[in-house]
Amino acid sequence: MLAVHRLHRHDLLPAGAVRLESDIGNVLPGAKLTSPAPFAGLDLTRLRALTYRVEGNNLVPYEFAEGEGLASAGTLTPEFVAEFTGLIGEKGLAGIFALEIGEFTINPRQRYTEIEIDGIGTLVAPRDSIALSGPSTVTSWDVRGYNPENSDNDGSTCYQAIANKNTHKVFTNSLDKSSRSVIGDLVNQGVIKRAQG
Repeated sequence: MLAVHRLHRHDLLPAGAVRLESDIGNVLPGAKLTSPAPFAGLDLTRLRALTYRVEGNNLVPYEFAEGEGLASAGTLTPEFVAEFTGLIGEKGLAGIFALEIGEFTINPRQRYTEIEIDGIGTLVAPRDSIALSGPSTVTSWDVRGYNPENSDNDGSTCYQAIANKNTHKVFTNSLDKSSRSVIGDLVNQGVIKRAQG
């Protein structure tokens, strides 16, 4: 399924690296972590693009994941690409909005929260697993759109600002950079809710 993504800066990538998404649902249910990965070490036959920025009449991928493509046949037709890039260019929105392809149907209408973990990458997790209470800014809207009857579960992704700070960056003290250790540290800091049960 497709979504419109609001472009925003994260940590700069090291030279020769791309953003690569990993499913960390075994550590935090429903969560994904996007981290820098050296392009040279990737198996391009197992890589799929997730997010595309608009450059002229082209969609240029800049975030990736391993595995099969998510776009169903006929989704990214030449006509769609021309219409989308044309609209973005005509409205002066290049550099503001991008196109995202996601697995939004796996958990329909779930709202996600994005948190940048300094030196690690970007965590995207179900909103109800995040303990932060600061203001949030929507960064992605899937094609199903806003549902006024259930606006708290509208399929969007937002970045969660830290209370009294203008950032969605958190820090980890974990020397072990595995997803299990980093998520455990963020639970201990009160950024992520402790699992019930």
